[in-house]
Amino acid sequence: MFLSWKRILLFLLFAAALLFVSSPSAFAQCTNFNIPTTTQCAGGNCGAGTAFTSSLVEQPGTTYRYEWNFGDPDSGPANTSNLKQPNHTFSQPGEYTVSVKVFVSVNGGPETEDTSLGCSETVTVAGVPEFKINVNNDDINLGPQEEEVCLEDLTAGVPLAPVPASEGGAAIPAGATYLWSNGSTDPTITVDEEGCYSVTVTTTQNGVTCSRTNKVQVWGYKPPEQGEPGAPPPPQQARWYFGNGAGVKFQGRPQAVTNPPGKVNTAEGSSTVLDRKGNLLFYTDGRTVFDTSGVALPNGGGLAGGENSTQAVLIVPQPGCNSCDPVYYVFTTGDIGTNGSRLEYNVVDLRLTPPVVATQKNQLLTENSTERVISIRGQSDPNAENAVETTWIVTHDFLGNTFRVYPLTPSGLGAPKTYPGAAHTSTENGEGYMKTFQYTDPATGETSTRIAVVVPGAANQPNRVEIFEFDPVTGEVSGPPVTVDLGDPGLKAYGVEFAGDYMYVSLTGSGASPDSSKIVRYDLSPTPPLTVETTREEIVKDLAKIGALQVGPDGAIYVAVQGAASLWSISSPTGVTAADVGLNRNAIPLSGPTSNLGLPTNADPEVKGYGQSFSFQQPACAPAGTDYTIQFQANPDRAQRNDGQPSSTFLWTFHDGTTSTLQSPTKAYRSPGQYVVNLTITNDCKVEVLDPQTVNIYEAPPAVTLPNVSACFGTSVPLEVYPGVAGPAGVRYTWILPNGTTRSGKTITITAADAVPGVNAIRVVGV
Repeated sequence: MFLSWKRILLFLLFAAALLFVSSPSAFAQCTNFNIPTTTQCAGGNCGAGTAFTSSLVEQPGTTYRYEWNFGDPDSGPANTSNLKQPNHTFSQPGEYTVSVKVFVSVNGGPETEDTSLGCSETVTVAGVPEFKINVNNDDINLGPQEEEVCLEDLTAGVPLAPVPASEGGAAIPAGATYLWSNGSTDPTITVDEEGCYSVTVTTTQNGVTCSRTNKVQVWGYKPPEQGEPGAPPPPQQARWYFGNGAGVKFQGRPQAVTNPPGKVNTAEGSSTVLDRKGNLLFYTDGRTVFDTSGVALPNGGGLAGGENSTQAVLIVPQPGCNSCDPVYYVFTTGDIGTNGSRLEYNVVDLRLTPPVVATQKNQLLTENSTERVISIRGQSDPNAENAVETTWIVTHDFLGNTFRVYPLTPSGLGAPKTYPGAAHTSTENGEGYMKTFQYTDPATGETSTRIAVVVPGAANQPNRVEIFEFDPVTGEVSGPPVTVDLGDPGLKAYGVEFAGDYMYVSLTGSGASPDSSKIVRYDLSPTPPLTVETTREEIVKDLAKIGALQVGPDGAIYVAVQGAASLWSISSPTGVTAADVGLNRNAIPLSGPTSNLGLPTNADPEVKGYGQSFSFQQPACAPAGTDYTIQFQANPDRAQRNDGQPSSTFLWTFHDGTTSTLQSPTKAYRSPGQYVVNLTITNDCKVEVLDPQTVNIYEAPPAVTLPNVSACFGTSVPLEVYPGVAGPAGVRYTWILPNGTTRSGKTITITAADAVPGVNAIRVVGV
């Protein structure tokens, strides 16, 4: 039977209508969303990706939910988004079907999909596939961005070549061009020294030019050690320029820098920056930027940092975009006045020859700041879409209670987020240091980032430190703060630093009697019934004007003293008592220049060094004849392999001839005694026998009990440990009183001067 052409036409029209209704292309006319129809480049732009925007006007009383699917399952969780206007980075060239669905709920009613609002489009992505830089025809250590090769291989020459990012991945298209950071245009280069190497690969397809850049940091493992032939000097871990022409470098033993002499001449803040190999790049007092020879960089003068600003300047490296081109932001704060301090920034571009302070100079961020500015390296949120590397710049407003947190990313400096802090209502309130530190909760063992703000009191008002929580993922500052009342209204709280559970604070006097400066210490994790304030210990009291406190790479806390010919130090800041912290008034002689109140405010260093070791916690005292189990930890310096295989092997030898090949073995020891432990670490480059260490287990002293004593306030009360007997040999006694002071000796007498109505705690320490 033959159908008429009219019936055939009707049938085709009906089928087309059904197809239109049932097909996803039914809502493919993206009138409410902009899905790019132009060709996109794989890899996006520094992580920003392809932007998808929307013109949809949301109606009052209606809630909207969005479901994007980018048709890119290889991107994992980033393949979907619930944002109205998301970004997505397509990692590989190809054709991608991108769709969005819109779900609505009217006046709290049930949620339904509104198919008239959603849409679907095809996005064409061209350019260079994702690639890594292969090192030495191998890739086992540190991953594609950083590699460690044996020093002998590096000396002979190591080839670097772009290769597919994963096994079976897409190859770089034929006809691509290459530009390496050393100027080479070859697909492969050979290097014979450590350094950062980047390559930009460019392709042109269908009239669209796309580029993609990746980098690798090459390290040679490992230089000869000190005393061996050809040993280089140890890497410089830090360098400080401060005060009146003073300079200090931490390279092996800390020592003064005199050749060339430092050019900083300032009362307070300064900043210095090194590269990852420990080489000085430049430094500044907030007014002039100096190169390694002490010569001002082109356009490097006239910065707006104040000579009397606590944290006058801070140098921060801009997070990179897979390249080795270093750009640094230099933040400055002016001297505070009745209207606050100006916070500004400058950009130093080391890609130029010679390096210069760029046209972005003295760029105003706010006129209402305190003299405080710090940086905190951000952490990536694994669930974030197209998360980019971020460093947070944290400041605090003047005459207000607002923190400002600026994100510094590969794209530049972003707008600040603001969070409530504590009110700073006087000029003095805006002058103390701000620092960040890691705090470990003694109850949970969890570690978090905190910010401490030193708040000097106005005339004859108490000083305080405010401690806030900080989220390095989001940049959020949260409270309420833990406030530590420092007292001492006649002095000015100034510097702050941290070691273990302890917080050190400097209180600066006038430099004349009776206003002596002090350094005091607080335990941030006190044992009840003690509070933070009651754990206060006075480390030193001196007529000298004590200023900033700054921890060095060696773990010591260094102290700036106005007019001093040396830096002071606290060499053992976690010592049990004030007598144990190792105060040294001549720690680093400055060889002519003198210190002032300030020390540098620097971003977190990234200097790489070598040095293998093993560690364990020396045991507490144990009763005689009991076994004490100790866990050891080997600390290799060969980078971890990314193929899952161990990079180092271990051979432990214990006192009784037993051995272990674990990285973290345990061993039981009988109390008391001294036991020697040996460790050999072997990797594919070197065999190293480490210096032996000794485990010391002391016999525990008998339990100590004190009777409850009731006495009228003002009378003398004698207290004795082990009354009537000599007491065990080889112990010392530390009494901790409720007012936070300590006493030593088997017998003490408490008087009214101690002001201790309350409970007395005692601790007996084996020596």
